[in-house]
Amino acid sequence: MRDLAKSLMSCSWAMSVFGVQQVLNIIKPAPGGDPCAKAAEAFNDVTNATVNTLDSSMKSAFQAGADLQSGMIDMMLGGMMSTGLDPNRWMRMGSDALDRMGDLGKRASQATAEATGGNPGFGAAQSQTGSTASSGAGWGPMPS
Repeated sequence: MRDLAKSLMSCSWAMSVFGVQQVLNIIKPAPGGDPCAKAAEAFNDVTNATVNTLDSSMKSAFQAGADLQSGMIDMMLGGMMSTGLDPNRWMRMGSDALDRMGDLGKRASQATAEATGGNPGFGAAQSQTGSTASSGAGWGPMPS
């Protein structure tokens, strides 16, 4: 147990010092080099060393998460770099995201209403787009 505690503390300390080193690598890059290249290489080395300690099921879980994260980064930075900071494009993207969230909320409300059989005590009053509130059914009138 003592060895485990020492190993955990040592690993935490090493990761703290590692993080400081990578910040320094970005701030003071090698002459003529990419300021992030050395830090990226170091992070990849640590990632690979960590992944090599995982069993096959955990490696699969890691790979799925890494692929998802990589795709998100490519989507965010790729879109930003290819079109610059076009405010119209970013407004459309934000509007589209809000529309999708609204649609998701509507579908969730409909699914809840169907699952509860339209029982207002289980949230169906909210899923019927206000029709029960205006007819006086559901929870009743709001106090003034």
